[in-house]
Amino acid sequence: MVFTQACVAHQSFQESAKLVREPRNSTRSNGSKNNALVDISYQGQKNIPDWIIRNRLIIVEIRANGNYFNENVFNMPIFPNLKKLSITNNRIRNIGILINHIKRSCPNLETLNVDGNPGWPNDFATIQTYRKTVASHIKSLQVLNGMDTYRRKRSTMSVTSSTDSEMSM
Repeated sequence: MVFTQACVAHQSFQESAKLVREPRNSTRSNGSKNNALVDISYQGQKNIPDWIIRNRLIIVEIRANGNYFNENVFNMPIFPNLKKLSITNNRIRNIGILINHIKRSCPNLETLNVDGNPGWPNDFATIQTYRKTVASHIKSLQVLNGMDTYRRKRSTMSVTSSTDSEMSM
């Protein structure tokens, strides 16, 4: 009986591991399947798995919340198409080192979620300083921890202003 339960538990573990071993392809609006969303959240990961590194050219979103990542995990090869990265509730203590690695590895990142890490502040004034600093270092960043960066607000305002001026003509 105990042996049977152990076998069933092992089989369940292997099946769940298959779900995260290869990226799920998401379909673009034109029907092509060359973008991938990868979710390795709450998997007890300490490093980015090798299969993610091998598939980095097609990955557009990584969700890696609730793992054991530190800031040095993101010292990795370039992910040219990565637009969204969520790494909340990990073990990231030095946001500066993390941002330097992300700036180099994810040149087109638009959305970043890092709250819930020991290095991310809890008080409002410090959060605002961190937000400005992160946004100034990652030029393509538009959303940080679910809130628009000043860059996105500014670009939205300029589009609205030009649209308004065109309408008045």
